[in-house]
Amino acid sequence: MTDLNVKFYSPHVIFTKLFTLLFPKMHDTINLFLLAKPMISIMYSKVFIMKIFSTARKKYLSSFMNQSIKAKILSSMLILSICMILAYMLISITYSYQSILDSFVQSSLQDLSSAQNNADNLLSIVENYSIILATDNTIQTALTYDSPPEGAELSVNEILMRNQINNIIGTFPRINAVLICDVWGHIYDSGVTIISPADTWQDLTDTKGWKNTAPAPYSISVIGGYTRPDVISYTCTVLNWRSGALLGYLTIFVDESYVQSLYSPEENDDYNMFLLSYDDTLLSTSGDDKLYGKGPVTIDQLSHNTNFISDKSNYYIYKQYPALQCYFVKEISKDVIRNTINYMELFMTTIGTVLIAVTVFISILIAHRLTHDIFRLSNAAEQIKNGNWDVRIECSSQDEIGRLAQKFNSMIEEIKYTTDRLMAEQQSKREYQLELLNQQINPHFLYNTLDNVCALAKLGYSDELTSLVNNLSSFYRGVLSKGSYIISLEQELNIAASYLKIMQTRYYNTFSFQIDVPEELMKNSILRLTLQPILENAICHGFMDHLPGGKILITSEVIQNTVYLYVKDNGIGMEPELVKTLLTDTEKANSKEGFAIKNVHNRLELHYGPNYGLKVESRLGQGTKVTVAVPLSLTIY
Repeated sequence: MTDLNVKFYSPHVIFTKLFTLLFPKMHDTINLFLLAKPMISIMYSKVFIMKIFSTARKKYLSSFMNQSIKAKILSSMLILSICMILAYMLISITYSYQSILDSFVQSSLQDLSSAQNNADNLLSIVENYSIILATDNTIQTALTYDSPPEGAELSVNEILMRNQINNIIGTFPRINAVLICDVWGHIYDSGVTIISPADTWQDLTDTKGWKNTAPAPYSISVIGGYTRPDVISYTCTVLNWRSGALLGYLTIFVDESYVQSLYSPEENDDYNMFLLSYDDTLLSTSGDDKLYGKGPVTIDQLSHNTNFISDKSNYYIYKQYPALQCYFVKEISKDVIRNTINYMELFMTTIGTVLIAVTVFISILIAHRLTHDIFRLSNAAEQIKNGNWDVRIECSSQDEIGRLAQKFNSMIEEIKYTTDRLMAEQQSKREYQLELLNQQINPHFLYNTLDNVCALAKLGYSDELTSLVNNLSSFYRGVLSKGSYIISLEQELNIAASYLKIMQTRYYNTFSFQIDVPEELMKNSILRLTLQPILENAICHGFMDHLPGGKILITSEVIQNTVYLYVKDNGIGMEPELVKTLLTDTEKANSKEGFAIKNVHNRLELHYGPNYGLKVESRLGQGTKVTVAVPLSLTIY
């Protein structure tokens, strides 16, 4: 770029000017320093500099290492932050001028490209209309004569041509007029008044392509008279589409005001744009310049490849546009850029001052907070070492120290929680193991069954007596299971079947049961005595009236590595409130009717995890369904 009228100074000169501005009384001292510069330059020898640097480094490191951690953090942050702010200000002020100009130029070039794209679209539409008009059958027929038409024949042609032209261009009102001249010297128009037919015919036949027509060769009717619009035009030949013979010339005129609307700035924009032809004439302008007069710059000035020039008052960004044989030029006042630069300098100085003040304050605050939290962390670690696991660090900051404090608190809570949970689990396991032993030999169940044995013996029911004793033996053989509390599903179902047969005998076969579990699941492992408490609850509470017709069904299915056992009965069911609290409410769980169910549920959760256990569904008068969920584990026992 050339002729920027902006001076760029070296950092040394800028620093000197800033120092002189801030400290006027030291101006003479600076001058003396500059006069003594040849003598001082001797001091900048390599040995001297290295000696000073080495001495300063040793003194600084010695002093720095003896300081507290708070002083180290504070001094380091202050020195680094202030140096970075000053360096940023110097570099920004030095190079910001060129950046601002580059930004204005690039933005202006984009505006020029957008304006040229709009012009390309207009020219393309007009050229397409010229092709449509030149190849139209009506226009071709009106121009195809072996001799010049005269009289009535010429008048008919003029009417036909005018109607056909308006029919074609009526959808594009930006076309101001269309003139067609034949080889005989006749001119056909779209409804305008031609100023000088002979001169117009000669001018149209001499020019091809786009032309900066200036005032139109015709006038149009307006309120109060006639006017000659400012236009640009496009001229092409009309050839016979069969023989290729020349039939005439077609010219389309576009109003300059429409061309101007393609690039005119908005009301709030502070620039002007115009089209400058190769002969230094203003073809179109959005400013106050006189149309078709001389522009503020010349073509010779725009012949460089920089796309940017300036004069005393303005900057000019331009792009060549061969289609109209002109340049698109954007004019920006230098005052606009000067105001931007002055604002930037003031802004940078203000921001730098504020940043230095804020840096000092924040450095002091951060140094205090960092050392404070580090001391608290150290103190908390010492308390934990002495066995105090209840210590916590209250830290609201979100920096590394704050996150470290949060992790420290989480770690202590996790350790304490794990310890408490392990102790609780061990206690729960002992309690459930004791309860399991109690259930293995239930004296009430055993006494009642033995009473039934005696009754059957007295009555002489030998077959029923034999069946009852065999089922009782099978039940307790499965319950004991050689001391193992994990058995196969097959063994658990045998225990359930034995129990149900015993209860059928006791209750005079008032209910029936069915077990429908596939053979491939029989080897799956399960906690011993999982089903018996559920079946006992169904018989004792679901069939509490012991009326004939009771049914119990045991089925199963596998879904996503989980085995689901379903125990369904058609008993009296339960209230919805009881169903909701049966597995969670402590009082319900401790009651006679809820303890067995919750016991099974807690045993399953304790052994397999929280994703397993029981689910109870029941409605009054419609029975109860208990779902048992255990993991799929096909282990051969």
